Amino acid sequence: MSRLTEVQRGQAIGMLLQGQGQLQVAAHFGVHIRTIQRLVQRVRVTERVIDRPRSGRPRVTTPHQDRFIRLSHLRNRHVTATETANNTIGSHNRHIHPDTVRNRLRVNCLRARRPYVGLPQTPARRQRRLAWLQAHSPRNFPMRQWRRVFFTDESRFTLYRSDGRRRVYRRRGERYTGLAVVQYVFGAVSPMGLNHP
Repeated sequence: MSRLTEVQRGQAIGMLLQGQGQLQVAAHFGVHIRTIQRLVQRVRVTERVIDRPRSGRPRVTTPHQDRFIRLSHLRNRHVTATETANNTIGSHNRHIHPDTVRNRLRVNCLRARRPYVGLPQTPARRQRRLAWLQAHSPRNFPMRQWRRVFFTDESRFTLYRSDGRRRVYRRRGERYTGLAVVQYVFGAVSPMGLNHP
């Protein structure tokens, strides 16, 4: 649940002074009613809406390390969070957890997704695609026949985290970029841009 900003706390006190109930104010800001009750208690004691200073848990990575994590995953989209966590030493010489890496990447809109698997476009494959397109054009394959075609797709669900699939860290809209695409080479899947014999 999100915390109220200082401006929202002031607005909440103003709404309460205008005669609105605590439940209405909590619903307006999308917070629990206990948040508004604590705010009212704090204003009665301190006469301020400023939040108390909190020590909080110290961050295990520095901003420089956060930048390194982001850049390393932008350069190599196929590296896993576990590999990055093993190669990164946090502050106070502590190893960081893979969830920390995932959190830093999520802040930068990088999420682990299944890569798009593309086939290398050889001249023979292009010719076959063109022949299929010409054979199924509206002139040769009427719309009434297309209405009888049923397209299916299989979805795979897993109850556990490790399902054996490779993931690619990418932003929204980067599905077909060269760094996030893998292609079949001699019956095996490999990242785009790698040279194979």
